[in-house]
Formats: sequence, structure tokens, C-alpha cells
Amino acid sequence: MRNSAALIERFKAQLQRNYSGNESCLQVREVAPGDRFKDGYGRLVTVIAVSPNTIIFRRDVYDKNCETRRDKFLKEFVEADV
Repeated sequence: MRNSAALIERFKAQLQRNYSGNESCLQVREVAPGDRFKDGYGRLVTVIAVSPNTIIFRRDVYDKNCETRRDKFLKEFVEADV
């Protein structure tokens, strides 16, 4: 049986192989109220409020706020160049 130090080193080496050259997956985008994003159709939205789990935003063409999970928002919207 291997000793614990050898197993730890093997685990570290595997993690480095998995994440080398793929640092973007380790970074979490910060979202703040007032930030502008685009949806998949290119329509603009404005972030109204941010919590650890949800983001409240308003589409430019609607007068009501929308709310979604943070992970879903970050998958479906990209930062606007406004």
C-alpha cells in the first residue's frame, strides 16, 4: 500500500494536469448592480440586485424585474460592450 505522502503528490499532479491551460474555469465572474449584459438574442439587460445565489435583472424592453439563479445567469448572459 502506498504511503499518504505519495498519494497526496499523485493527487496534486493529477489536478495540475486537469487545470493546466484552463484557468478560466477557476475564475468566477463578479456581477454588480448596474452591470449590463446581453442575452442569447443580443438584447440588453441591467443587473438590479445581486445575492450569493440569485441575480435580479431587468430587460430593457420590459418594465418588470426578472430573477434567476447566479449559475444560470452566468451561463446564459455575456457582458455587454456598452
